[in-house]
Amino acid sequence: MNAIVRVLPLLLAATWAAGAGAYDRLDQLGPGTRLRVSLLDVDAWGTVGSLVAVDKDTLFMESQHKPLALPFPRLGRVDQSLGKHRNVVKWGLIGLLIGGIASTAVERHEDPNAVLDLSELSVVYTRLLLIAGGTTGGLVVGYLVKTDIWERVETPPYQE
Repeated sequence: MNAIVRVLPLLLAATWAAGAGAYDRLDQLGPGTRLRVSLLDVDAWGTVGSLVAVDKDTLFMESQHKPLALPFPRLGRVDQSLGKHRNVVKWGLIGLLIGGIASTAVERHEDPNAVLDLSELSVVYTRLLLIAGGTTGGLVVGYLVKTDIWERVETPPYQE
């Protein structure tokens, strides 16, 4: 046990160091790779498009069916898409939270003239139904919403 406690931090540090800075180079990417490019002189989230080609000093890409030629000195950050993922757990937890908050509004009302008496058990069932409904709604939203996973790409001048 003591040896594991000593070795585990070293393994974690080595794993992190091996992955740090191990970006793909821009000139190693193939045509059609989905890119997100931020420019130095424009304060924006970045332009998303497909890589067309890489010249010695220019990145050629297509964004919204328009060709773009971006010189390397203007490039701020370039990311490649590793694919999309769903956010089921995150949205399920958000739905659970919303259902839980909504369920606190349900309380027992005693009305002597009421035809139907809302007993304590039906309040519990109503609260559980709201929590389950919120969670289910969140899970459905999380399943339907996909977001890109981005990884940074090394741009020239390359560190050799």
